Amino acid sequence: MARLSKVLLGLWLLGMFASGSALAAVREIDLGVLSPGQAAGLFGVLPSGVESTEIYEFDIAGAPINTVGVSAVSLLTTPGNPGAATTFDITTEMLQWDGSSFVGIPGTVGTGPAVVLSADVSPAAGTNPAGNANKYNRHYELTITATPPSGFATYGGSIAVVAVPEPSMTLLLIGGLISVGFLSRRRMKI
Repeated sequence: MARLSKVLLGLWLLGMFASGSALAAVREIDLGVLSPGQAAGLFGVLPSGVESTEIYEFDIAGAPINTVGVSAVSLLTTPGNPGAATTFDITTEMLQWDGSSFVGIPGTVGTGPAVVLSADVSPAAGTNPAGNANKYNRHYELTITATPPSGFATYGGSIAVVAVPEPSMTLLLIGGLISVGFLSRRRMKI
């Protein structure tokens, strides 16, 4: 009986994802206040053939300048053929609140099946200077946008905050983020 209910649930989810009605085209996720040394996981399931955007909103606390590092990896599996997993392009961008709207942080746009980016940002914890105009009262956003082809489309990754380190530490952070992304992709295939 349990196996039959899992099969029926799987068929229902497959139909929902195939029709694009399982998830909204835009989804906002509040990560809260991130402190140096803290990381948050990123994960999304995207409807096939529909452009979707997921927005991760957060603040930074702590040191005067921090480095925010992001890694994200996509994975596309075909129902009935899980061994044929592939990837699809995702686009990521970091934005900051300028008092009236969110604007892009230069150098933080990346597109591809695996994306790694970083930016040095100031702490921005507390009340929104524009009188709480943004929904979750957050000063930074990470957007992930994709239009996956048919199949079961997911992505995974992380966002980490560190106080601005020596240049060699930045390289270690980026290398670690890449490693985490590829390890998560490898585990998803299994």
